[in-house]
Amino acid sequence: MAVDRQEVTGGAAPPEEGAERVSAVDAVRKDLGVPVVSIIDLTGLLSYLEAAGGDSEHTEAVRAYRATYGAKRRTGWPPSKEEKMAC
Repeated sequence: MAVDRQEVTGGAAPPEEGAERVSAVDAVRKDLGVPVVSIIDLTGLLSYLEAAGGDSEHTEAVRAYRATYGAKRRTGWPPSKEEKMAC
């Protein structure tokens, strides 16, 4: 159980242009065959920051992080029927 940052696999460097953007959560599910349950994801965090009307610097930092490291596919809760069956 953790925060799903909805980021790609591959280390600290941003993905190369045109590289497959596989979600780290999807990679763990596939490679290790274990269910992954997040308590919140980056989409939820960003929604909260926008709704709270707080520090726009933090909101912009989260958007910039997502633009650089964001996975192609949104993963999170609830899991799809296929994800439930895979667990």
